[in-house]
Amino acid sequence: MLSNNPDAPSYGPKDAQHVVVEFFDYNCGVCKQMFKGLETLAKKDPSLRIVFFEFPIFCPQSDTNSKIALAVNRLYPEKYFDFHAKMMTNPARGTDDKTALKFASDLGMDAKKVKEESEKKEVADLLVANRVIGEKLHVQGTPLLVIGDEIIPHALSPEDLEARVNAVKSGSANAQ
Repeated sequence: MLSNNPDAPSYGPKDAQHVVVEFFDYNCGVCKQMFKGLETLAKKDPSLRIVFFEFPIFCPQSDTNSKIALAVNRLYPEKYFDFHAKMMTNPARGTDDKTALKFASDLGMDAKKVKEESEKKEVADLLVANRVIGEKLHVQGTPLLVIGDEIIPHALSPEDLEARVNAVKSGSANAQ
């Protein structure tokens, strides 16, 4: 199940009853906008869990950044969300790997270990697994959200995001 994938980074309680799943690319400008709404909602509703699926589609640098992020999650899972936030709020459209590793270092991680981890086959295999999941969901672009049983193949405004999550919580939409 998407919401319980042990290899997918997440933010919020592991036992949350309500989960938002996002497929994203760090080089997607719309994903960066979507992050603002997700971050606001996550801070407003501490009972909500957000599961992140790295889904690099824009360029080779997207792939590299996703591998670095997955390495962060493997080595420092408690710091993934802060790293993700730095990547998503970076105004540069294409964050290079030096900047991504600097963000890791700024957050107290060993950038050399993160780089080494990001180059492992197991990390590349996680991206392949994400792609397989994405194909099953017919992901054709980012961001793609899953809220309850609904697949939303585009960004939502912060208000629409909150309304859809609240509809699932209240039972007026299908539960995840």
